[in-house]
Amino acid sequence: MAFSTDMQSTRSHKALLAMQDSEIRFLEMVKKCTAQRIKCDREYATALSAILSAARKHDMMQYHTPTSQVTYIILFLQLIIIINATVWAMKNVLF
Repeated sequence: MAFSTDMQSTRSHKALLAMQDSEIRFLEMVKKCTAQRIKCDREYATALSAILSAARKHDMMQYHTPTSQVTYIILFLQLIIIINATVWAMKNVLF
């Protein structure tokens, strides 16, 4: 019973509205972070898929020349760059 009588003033009404506004802002922030994470994960998956398909095409050629070894190194470095960029983007979203 005390709750209903305490919540009848304009001051408590304003406090409840302020709390609801802060909850809405929080949920909007969660939505924004989730959308950004989905975008980063999608870009990462696309880039990783492109690198793997390039590696598969290279494997199908079955060349074992110094040029093919350089290509493997370049593909590996591209993969590392993509992973680092994704980790950096996720840190910026979460913090």
